[in-house]
Amino acid sequence: MNRTQAMTRVRHDVWLSQVAEHESAVLDQIVTVALTYDLVDNRWQAYEQLKRNASQIAGWNAQHDELATSTHYQAMIDFIDWLLPYQMEVDEVAS
Repeated sequence: MNRTQAMTRVRHDVWLSQVAEHESAVLDQIVTVALTYDLVDNRWQAYEQLKRNASQIAGWNAQHDELATSTHYQAMIDFIDWLLPYQMEVDEVAS
């Protein structure tokens, strides 16, 4: 996974592209943290941290009304899950 792949996914997803339009700095921070997260650290710890960040820009707590939907929030959660490697993927990279 790399930044180009992540941003390609954002551009091709209607909900994520709307988030990027209004909250590009926070979205970029989420991508950066996910892509640089130490692979030996706990994936779920990273997931929870990034989920808290996402809840500030999409869903009920969103600053922009058009992002205050459960669909935008779910798109962010799915994106975070997609960004973070599973242990099996980490093991394959290590071998």
